[in-house]
Amino acid sequence: MVDVGGGTIDFLAAYDKVPNYERSGAHPESMLACAYEVAKAINPELKNQYGVIQAIDLAIRDNRETVRIGGEDYEMARYKGAINEVLRRGYEAMLNTVGALNDFDNILVCGGGGAVFFEFLREHAPGLRRRLKMDGGSTFSNVRGFQVVADYAANEAYANG
Repeated sequence: MVDVGGGTIDFLAAYDKVPNYERSGAHPESMLACAYEVAKAINPELKNQYGVIQAIDLAIRDNRETVRIGGEDYEMARYKGAINEVLRRGYEAMLNTVGALNDFDNILVCGGGGAVFFEFLREHAPGLRRRLKMDGGSTFSNVRGFQVVADYAANEAYANG
């Protein structure tokens, strides 16, 4: 499983639902790093402006053609290389920890930036295409997971008195 969030790309390797922590980890750059790189390419002074970063982040995640900053539209295609460079570093960091992916039958991609990373992998690692799976509601994957665990814990507590 690869959880692509705002600040990190987290990955969890498992076999038959048993986590393999030695092959799991995180990379400290993700979607916000992509947005910062785009902002820096447009104008380095934009990097620390919350509203600008938010607009760029949304444009990246929604695969928009343009982003509007200060009343001007910027073509997102011009910044695809900068975005892909951040995602490439995350993918390589994941491979450095996980190792070869030949023993993985499924690779589930989730998180707020999951769709972006999913498309990056489809384009840059075509050998993974048949194994890649995308969580349909990836933005809320963690929230759903926490809810499932909380429901399970509550049911266990109730059953055990």
